[in-house]
Amino acid sequence: MNITAINDRLLFQKIPLKNGMTLYAQQDYSFETVYLKCVAPVGHMHNSEWVLPGTAHYFEHMLMKRSKMFPEKSSFKEKVRFLGGDLRASTGSYGTYYDLTASVENFDDLTQGTLSQFFEPILFQNEIDSERGIISNERQKSATFHPSTSEKGQYINTRWRDTSFFSLEQKFGSDIDFESFTVDYFKKFHKLYFDKKTYFIAAGNFDLDLLISRIEQFSSDKIIEIPSEKFNPFRWIKPQFHEFATKETNRLEYNLGWIAQNIEPDETPHLGAVYTML
Repeated sequence: MNITAINDRLLFQKIPLKNGMTLYAQQDYSFETVYLKCVAPVGHMHNSEWVLPGTAHYFEHMLMKRSKMFPEKSSFKEKVRFLGGDLRASTGSYGTYYDLTASVENFDDLTQGTLSQFFEPILFQNEIDSERGIISNERQKSATFHPSTSEKGQYINTRWRDTSFFSLEQKFGSDIDFESFTVDYFKKFHKLYFDKKTYFIAAGNFDLDLLISRIEQFSSDKIIEIPSEKFNPFRWIKPQFHEFATKETNRLEYNLGWIAQNIEPDETPHLGAVYTML
């Protein structure tokens, strides 16, 4: 294993852009694919002040539907699939993430489409309204506590969920909140995507100067302040489920925000959490 090569791939170039945003780039011409992540600096924790509960996640759904470059519903996602690429979106605590993977020959074309979805979405009220059922189902599914066959599993599926940084309502919103989700409301929220904290990560075989020019064409003079973070105090109800000593290193593992996954094979069916080694 070439350790030097692996370490070199961790060294990303930080590039301040003319629009105030930031690009982190790692060029590697040995790759046949390119990865681009677009990060808006608003997530579940920013559903506070004037931003209603559930807004960040709901808007993520709406942004993926239409754009100035691809005005037909879901036409860009269909093009990505047709060209063998992959486009995914997710909302986290501190940000909303849009991830594109494409072949080298199609990267610039699909990058332009992704940036148009990110910065130039087209919104229709009837489509905003029709999304309510989908979001409501996600909220209901997340609230379901399935029984488990072990003490640890039952803890994960019941009490542990109560220690989330934010409530299900803050994350998904309520049916009452949905009534206030309008085109104008989401257009105001979308201005947060032009904040100087917005950043991009690109890795693989691509033209750096061309990518910079693609991103820098998007800017806005109507920047509004990102709402303050709103979250619940973090606490562990049963710390014994969040630590263990590994046999190989004899180091104690504490998980930050999830349950620590036991490395013993007979324990893994209970849990697929990501853990952090300290």
